[in-house]
Amino acid sequence: MTGYAFFVGGGRAAEAETILRDADGRELSRARTDGRGAFRFTPPAGVDVVIVVNAGDGHVADAPVAGERFMGEPARAADAPAPQDEFAPRAAAEADAPRLAPADLAQIERRVEEAVARQMRPLLEAQAQERARLRFNDVIGGIGMIAGVFAALFWAMTRRRRQP
Repeated sequence: MTGYAFFVGGGRAAEAETILRDADGRELSRARTDGRGAFRFTPPAGVDVVIVVNAGDGHVADAPVAGERFMGEPARAADAPAPQDEFAPRAAAEADAPRLAPADLAQIERRVEEAVARQMRPLLEAQAQERARLRFNDVIGGIGMIAGVFAALFWAMTRRRRQP
């Protein structure tokens, strides 16, 4: 698993402490981001994890990541029926097809997952940056909150002066 740490509004968190924890909070791994804010972990397959990034000066963020992202096929109960594939080849075609060893299939699956991850990374990065972007509505809402607090304080002060 690879990723990167960034600050809201832009900029990458270089040399930030990065911790991989399981759902119970136990530390699984620890690393530092590189000069571009990138990190790499090898999480256990199928385990939900939380990535915690501490860039210092109070800049701490965490992100949960579902364990399903680290396994090729979702786990299913032993007594559950195998899913039916409507595009499965016919028996005659299967007889003519060359058989692959399980190790070859695992290697093919790994390469496909790596290729898909390479293609998905820019999309996921763009989505994360868009979600973390500071918006005009956020600024106006913050100013409105500050104005409301001051208005309440001034109202309370004038009430206090008017009472005998």
